Amino acid sequence: LGYPSNATGELSEPLCGQPGCGIGIRESIATGISADGRVVVGYGRTGCLVFCGPVASQAFVWTAAQGLREIPGLDPPGSTRALGVSGDGTTVVGSSGEDAFAWTMDGGTRRLVGPDDGPAGASAASFDGRWIVGESGYMTSSPQWGRVFRATLWDADGVAVDLGSVGNEPMSSAADISFDGNVAV
Repeated sequence: LGYPSNATGELSEPLCGQPGCGIGIRESIATGISADGRVVVGYGRTGCLVFCGPVASQAFVWTAAQGLREIPGLDPPGSTRALGVSGDGTTVVGSSGEDAFAWTMDGGTRRLVGPDDGPAGASAASFDGRWIVGESGYMTSSPQWGRVFRATLWDADGVAVDLGSVGNEPMSSAADISFDGNVAV
């Protein structure tokens, strides 16, 4: 993972996985980019990669001005993955352990609680970061289904709304949201 350094678009200045990277991320995966291309988010594997215990993931945000930075996870600690970024680049969303999170430079990392307070993950944000979508877990009364995940929308205050599902299907997930936050898919 790197950024173009010349007119041909060749990648240079690796974001990670090279000596001197500084934060210990290997095999980085970019999962989101701001509308102007100045902010890139994703996650990378941390720790040893072969036969030495569990491999965790660490969320990151990258800008040309500030380089690669870890996004702090939530308590209890667990693997973090940045899965999306708002169009203006101010809000990063993803998962930390079994929780959804939103991160901003000024506000840090905050937990996004689903309507049923179960496990959750955030996948995308509107252009200004005021609306966030993903999924959150619910316990059902059905022995066939047990826990299911449903598409969820969070507002700027962190209030969650179950977006429901289609037909008789008990599960759904929201993968993206429009520029203005009016349409989730």
